[in-house]
Amino acid sequence: MLNPIGVETGLGSSDLSLLTLGPLVLIGLGAFLAQRIQTRIGARRATPIALCCIMAGSAARLISTAAVWSLQLCLLALAVPPVVKMPRALAAKLRG
Repeated sequence: MLNPIGVETGLGSSDLSLLTLGPLVLIGLGAFLAQRIQTRIGARRATPIALCCIMAGSAARLISTAAVWSLQLCLLALAVPPVVKMPRALAAKLRG
């Protein structure tokens, strides 16, 4: 999985290792928190809370992705019409 990412982005092996290190560190830190929550409230109550956290994270990722795509489409919608309507003489001048 890392080879296509490295080829596509031009990242070296040390940079790619940092990509895998981040999630592993967060999982490790989350394990300590999860253990404390489970011992305090029990596994039956902790499971729905964990599922709600996963749903909230997925929703936040979906919303942020949709916001970025919407912004890109807005910028594209504003930038393309003037280029399409540009006179041919001006377009030739800009090309060099």
